[in-house]
Amino acid sequence: MFCKAFNKSLVVEPGKTLAVCCSDGSRMLKSSLADITSLSDFFYNSKRYNDIREEVKNLTSPTQYDNCLSCQRADQGYDTEMKVMNEIKFPSWKGYNNSIDLKFLEVTTSNICKQSCVMCGAKYSSTHAKLQGELGHISFMDEREMEMIYQVLPDIDYLCLKGGEPFADQNNLKILTRLYECNPDIKEIVIVSNGQNISLPFIRILNKFSPQQLTLGFSLDGVDEVYNWQRGSEYSKTVDTLNQLTKDTDLVYSILNTVTVYSLPSLLDTFEMHCSDLRGVNHVTSSNIVWTPAYTSCALYTQSQIDDMIGPIMEFKDTPEVTWNRNGVDKIKSFGNNNLVEAFSRHTEKWNNIRKLNIYDHVPELSWIGK
Repeated sequence: MFCKAFNKSLVVEPGKTLAVCCSDGSRMLKSSLADITSLSDFFYNSKRYNDIREEVKNLTSPTQYDNCLSCQRADQGYDTEMKVMNEIKFPSWKGYNNSIDLKFLEVTTSNICKQSCVMCGAKYSSTHAKLQGELGHISFMDEREMEMIYQVLPDIDYLCLKGGEPFADQNNLKILTRLYECNPDIKEIVIVSNGQNISLPFIRILNKFSPQQLTLGFSLDGVDEVYNWQRGSEYSKTVDTLNQLTKDTDLVYSILNTVTVYSLPSLLDTFEMHCSDLRGVNHVTSSNIVWTPAYTSCALYTQSQIDDMIGPIMEFKDTPEVTWNRNGVDKIKSFGNNNLVEAFSRHTEKWNNIRKLNIYDHVPELSWIGK
């Protein structure tokens, strides 16, 4: 079996679908919370999950399994969820074997989010749902579904909370409170947030865990107008929130860049500004390279343009205080054609109108697309 996720992991996605991991793009489990009465019973005993385990048990690479397309880039040097599961979460040197044992739970309790990132959509953002007139895409967990989450908390080693925006949903506060009551020595809690607002009750529950248990990652793309345009909120507000977090806790955190056609040209400047503006950052990850929607991908640039932009990025030396993960940035390959130019132009103009901000004025490299 090429990946430990099949025997260790379960993900509850926005919309309440179930997945093997966050890279399970095919949703191979074909199930949701509405179909089950127990997460534990589903993980250990469901025919669907066990059939998948049987399919992969003798496979040695994700290239042998079409359901794992996202991790097929591992051989090209990109960071993948398979690498996280095999080398970081569940390596043999930590005492993990290949037994079926639910130890990693990722939960998205809702898609509530005040941001409307230009590479995102209604599934992950209630603001997108409102903009698109799709209010039916706004989802919350009810008490029955929350009880299923509570039941597996005592035995897991890793909990990951995503969104939407996890700090915008009080159900995540309930999960963290229950977790502290039943599993206070959990190995790691990962929270992926946009950092716009972290209320005092969340600060209080975070302070009950040790800093070593908490891995906080905040998604910031660009600074100032580039950030405001790509994410749909104010960069200065996020900076204030994160610096207040540092003041209120002993926590350090990572910044997670989403590398798009809009953010790649200023990626190096962005890193330097994040180091300057944010007092609690100790790591920046720029390995989340957007490939879909393709009309937002940095692969729209020509290869020579990409090479010119990433050269200084890859040559840059980490600062003593902040490390920078750029895995995969140097592997970006141009799509090599211009059949996406029209879609890119329509998408960009749409968001120029929504934001009332012309991104071409702040990312002049965008004028290269299609030339």
